[in-house]
Amino acid sequence: MRARSIALVATVTFAISGCAFIERVHIHPTGTGLSTGGVVLDGTGHHAAFAVVAPVAGTGAFHARDLAVRNLQVGNTETIVVDPFANGRNHYLVVTDLSADARFVAFQAFDRRPGGIVQIFVYDRQTQSLDRVSRGIADAAPNGSSFEPSLTDNGRYVAFSSLASNLVAGDTNGTSDIFVFDRTTRGTARASTNAAGGQRPGSSTDGSISGDASAVVYRYQPGFGDPPIEGDYIAVQGFIPWSGPSSLDAPKYDEPFSTGGTGVHPTISHNGRYISYAYRTAQSWQQPTHYFITRYDRTLGLYTDISRTAGGLVPTADSVHPTISDDGTRIAFFSAATNLVPTQTDGVVHVYVREVDRQRTRLVSSGLLLDVGNADSGTTETDGDRPPSISDDGRYVGFTSNATNLVEPPAGDAGLYVRSTAFITVDSAAPSALPDGITTVVTITGTGFQTETQWGLSANDRSRWTLLSSATIDDDTATMTIRIQPDATPGPINIVAINPGNSWGPYTGAANWCLGCLTIT
Repeated sequence: MRARSIALVATVTFAISGCAFIERVHIHPTGTGLSTGGVVLDGTGHHAAFAVVAPVAGTGAFHARDLAVRNLQVGNTETIVVDPFANGRNHYLVVTDLSADARFVAFQAFDRRPGGIVQIFVYDRQTQSLDRVSRGIADAAPNGSSFEPSLTDNGRYVAFSSLASNLVAGDTNGTSDIFVFDRTTRGTARASTNAAGGQRPGSSTDGSISGDASAVVYRYQPGFGDPPIEGDYIAVQGFIPWSGPSSLDAPKYDEPFSTGGTGVHPTISHNGRYISYAYRTAQSWQQPTHYFITRYDRTLGLYTDISRTAGGLVPTADSVHPTISDDGTRIAFFSAATNLVPTQTDGVVHVYVREVDRQRTRLVSSGLLLDVGNADSGTTETDGDRPPSISDDGRYVGFTSNATNLVEPPAGDAGLYVRSTAFITVDSAAPSALPDGITTVVTITGTGFQTETQWGLSANDRSRWTLLSSATIDDDTATMTIRIQPDATPGPINIVAINPGNSWGPYTGAANWCLGCLTIT
């Protein structure tokens, strides 16, 4: 099937001059909430794909019916009208993945006619063609619904879950399985098999394929005949890259929590080495613990806590829906916890990024001036909403939000956002206490510093000091040489940092400050 592509349509960029590191890429037309299913990013983070809601003729209702891909660098949105079931566009669709080069868009679509099911499609923006992925044996129509397509970087392989029993031979377990479709050879293989290559009795969902096609990770709910394990766990199906399923790793799950624990929402790094997922332990099924985010290193066999505070404290609420960067060092997730970062205590759902290599967590769902989002961004429901999306290098995150203070002018309703996570922060200064009459070098620590970063000081009485010089040492260290005037009035001084530029990209146009980091004593 082919789809027609509408000419590029310019949309409004809400980022203001000097602060172009967050953009609202889509607005719900009714002002009553999102029904687009989220936003996904390409490898560079320069393209964002999502579903466009449109009115249904004669009903007054809105349904997600078309595709859209926004070029964040150029500022244009391509709207793609599709009719996957050739039924007059009587469908609802959710975009779930985008290839690394933004050429292929994967989505699931529900045929809204009586008896209709959900099927998987991939749209090729270069050839303007539509490819149905959920195909039965001998190209028959599937006899059950399919969900959550996940693409390899080049768009050749698609992993998805399906209730259909006619995609491969011998599917008789009567439940959901994970499949991989090769868009070149047109073959389908079942990925959720046991060690002998046979079908598993339980249900397999939440499939995610690595960028190099070396592995598929999924959630497995044990069935009759499985070993007595309480709760769902995370399993990995191994592949030889580009040659289809060939072997199975032993199921990987957090063994200390394997009795009475549940794992959901798995995601996998480009080369299949790192897996991140949400899990919880159950003291009892009546009083389960919160969901946490963990990362598992398949090479070293190590687990790393992701949704913990800097001091190692347990988060105060659920953290779910992780998504991982190519190298496994950046993990974005939703959380309602109030103690992951110092600035967030309101209890609404926010988007965070954990920088594993730097052992720090950063709030993503904040506004142009780093104001904390004033309403939910995403959800902590384990079966609801799309997860945040992260670019291959972890520098961009796409997410849904009901917050009204993320952009200027303020938003009046729900929207889809893409934010650069590489914005500047100013964390501390040493020495922080400055006696009057002193001339000293102050060392500043933070993130996102550039050679071009402009440094300044601010307070009510600027006559109390002189900033003699400033210099950026590296991306998280800078220095200031400051002279405090004799007999200067004691009190706090704020440090201000501004990165020049207003284009779309990491570090450009970002600004931040450290309130009261210095004090005249």
